[in-house]
Amino acid sequence: MTMTKRIILKTVLVCVGIFIIISGGILYYFYNYIDLDTEKRITVYVATTDINAGDTINESMIAEKEIRETSVIQWMILTASDVIGKKSNTNIKAGDYLASYNFIDSSEWFSEDERYTILELGIKERLAGLVKKNSLVDILVESKTAYDLPKVVLPKVKIIDIIDEFGNSVDSASSEKKLYAKLLLNREQRDLLFVAKEIGNISVELYCNTIQEAARQQFTIPQKYYSEEAIIESK
Repeated sequence: MTMTKRIILKTVLVCVGIFIIISGGILYYFYNYIDLDTEKRITVYVATTDINAGDTINESMIAEKEIRETSVIQWMILTASDVIGKKSNTNIKAGDYLASYNFIDSSEWFSEDERYTILELGIKERLAGLVKKNSLVDILVESKTAYDLPKVVLPKVKIIDIIDEFGNSVDSASSEKKLYAKLLLNREQRDLLFVAKEIGNISVELYCNTIQEAARQQFTIPQKYYSEEAIIESK
């Protein structure tokens, strides 16, 4: 190999080496100092601890996490106020994304013995259309067998809705002969209403405003409706 060829070969190798070094430096700089991912980031929330069904969420149980905008799913929690104070309806593991469908708002919390029930409202009970959705009423009972003044079975009950026989929400001024008041009652209230229906006629009285209180004698379940076991337990 002649001297000229050697010089050319060395020159080429040196140039290749310099090119590799410069390319490596450029790649290192871009990798460490230039953010090539310019996609917008969105803040979502994850659980910081295991959450059990029925737990009420507080600030210590959640944390922010930034993800790519294209990774956001409709059910993800984007603001803390959307979840704090709500109850979980399922078990959630620490680190899991929080989903809106896994939480129940405080307005929808019910005790274990609460149930929806209905009360038939005839023309008289509807008070010429004055009883409406969200009305406060006293549910009264009038004895069928003896003269007595009406007694309050359930005081200051809120009417959740007025429905027809098909379950459709309607106005109390509807021409239907029979409408039904949708009520939310606990077990004790349902028992009182059941017995009252057995021994008397049910009617309602409408409150004038929310600060009024019941103004009639309270109805109590006659002792004959209790089983012997229940009477012994009450003693």
